[in-house]
Amino acid sequence: MDVSRITAVSPKQIDWRKLTAKEIIKYETQGVEVPTQYLQWAKEFQNDLNSGDKDDTTYETAIASGSNLPYQQDVNISEEEEENTEEPQKLSASEVKNQMLESGKSYLKVAKTFSEESKNRASLSENSEVESNNLGDKSDNKTENFETAITELLSEASDIKSQIESLKNSTKEKNLTNGMKIQKLQRQLKQLGVNGQKLAAQTDTDLNEYTPILEEHFGIGTETIDYGNVTVEMGEKVKSWIGLYGEYLRMGKQIIKSGENAQDKGDSLQNIAQEVNSKNKENLSTVSKKQIEILAKTGVGELSPSENKEDNKNEELSGEKTKSQQEIFANSNMEEILKYKIRKGENTEN
Repeated sequence: MDVSRITAVSPKQIDWRKLTAKEIIKYETQGVEVPTQYLQWAKEFQNDLNSGDKDDTTYETAIASGSNLPYQQDVNISEEEEENTEEPQKLSASEVKNQMLESGKSYLKVAKTFSEESKNRASLSENSEVESNNLGDKSDNKTENFETAITELLSEASDIKSQIESLKNSTKEKNLTNGMKIQKLQRQLKQLGVNGQKLAAQTDTDLNEYTPILEEHFGIGTETIDYGNVTVEMGEKVKSWIGLYGEYLRMGKQIIKSGENAQDKGDSLQNIAQEVNSKNKENLSTVSKKQIEILAKTGVGELSPSENKEDNKNEELSGEKTKSQQEIFANSNMEEILKYKIRKGENTEN
């Protein structure tokens, strides 16, 4: 319809349902009073068009092809809702879509919003997949290093136990010298056990920290798939609308493609996160088995948090004591050093 020659036209003389958005807006700029429902539809339709899209869809066609009104009047959000600072409850993709439609957003605008959200979530899933794989590598490396260290420790413990047995069987007479040697070796054996259990406890703590992260990544994958599913569903509906030059068909395909990509990325992330989490649990099981081996070989069981803390404190005190002794030797003359050794019961010949 040619609207360039409009002079004095009554709104009642115009069949607004037969006009495109561009034609309706043209009437409005010429001073014709356009009914609110048609003007708002036209403006929103124009906003939803991509660069290069042709405006050939009439109001009647749009309404007929989008069964529950693809274009609706926007509803203003109240100031109370905007000022509400409470953390919103996490909604599913379908619930978010319904809320947007109920607020007055057009179906096409919501579909395009979901298309962009699917792209963002697909990207997030890709990044999370990389992080999940990195955690898997860290878990394997920590476990491998732990196993190597414990293997060496248990080998040393076996040597000490052999020495103890040898001393016990070397003579029928339990002489004092052998007794002192055995006690020294037993202390060494116990310290090996403590060191091994400490390393096991630290490794166990590190690996357990990966579990909630991997579970979170799995959840990201789940949400990505959810948004992808809804996006594909909306894209299929947009694609089915009737429009000139196939603009809805093209837009629908783009929306579907975005949703399907989100589905793929979310599914891939779920598989990786689940696989890495299972492997991490196997590594935790390996640590537990080594703790049992340490107990069997050294007699030292798994350390409780308080015991581990106390042992660390003793190590700090021992370090301070060694440092104090070194300071005494460095700042004293030979006579004072000999007196110190005598008080401590140390060999004065060294």
